[in-house]
Amino acid sequence: MKKNCKGEYINVDLNNTLCVEDLELYNECIEGIHSAHILEPSCTIIESPKSARSKWNGNYFSNKDSVNLLLSFLQLRRPWCRSYNYLYSSIWENDKTVQDALHIQEGSITEWERCNKTLQELYISDVSSSLVYHENIIKQGYRVLVYSGDHDMDIPYVATMAWIESLNLTVDSPWKPWFVDGQVAGYRVQYTYKKYQLTYATIKGAGHTAPEYKPEECHAMISRWFAYYPL
Repeated sequence: MKKNCKGEYINVDLNNTLCVEDLELYNECIEGIHSAHILEPSCTIIESPKSARSKWNGNYFSNKDSVNLLLSFLQLRRPWCRSYNYLYSSIWENDKTVQDALHIQEGSITEWERCNKTLQELYISDVSSSLVYHENIIKQGYRVLVYSGDHDMDIPYVATMAWIESLNLTVDSPWKPWFVDGQVAGYRVQYTYKKYQLTYATIKGAGHTAPEYKPEECHAMISRWFAYYPL
């Protein structure tokens, strides 16, 4: 792909047959991988099942994953796939007792959805890069923390590292491990430009939404950063 596509993987020239063939092979290789965390099972993502409550509805899942989930309930005490846990969030958030405890104004919402896809119709995507905003933050001299799970293929840590390096900052402290309870929790590098400071940290073993996978490590990272304590 690097050789035949020459760095262009989105707007591919369809006449470049070698590149097209490489991309087809690549897509075949990653098709069965859970991109949010490459080591976890690839399962149907449950965003917000309709009328879930306490009833089982097989239509929430694909036929393949329905069978797997049913088998997992027979063999295990709890669902084996992380995305199945999202079913519980819909049941919990739509419970009237929970909504009363959260002081949700009655009638303000008919049904809570974990991912309300209808909101996408209200937004127009017109920002292709956020680098200009980071360049402005540099001028303001702020402290910045950027972090990534190192098992995320949706927004891989190496891609984050690439745009950070494009800012041409000075490396103030090279890559080093950071620890939680005496164990390596990830690696970090620090950049500076005058008063500006950027810390980029990886969380070992974390996926796309790092705190979901490694809550203790992410809490330690955030707490130390706010306390000006080095990672």
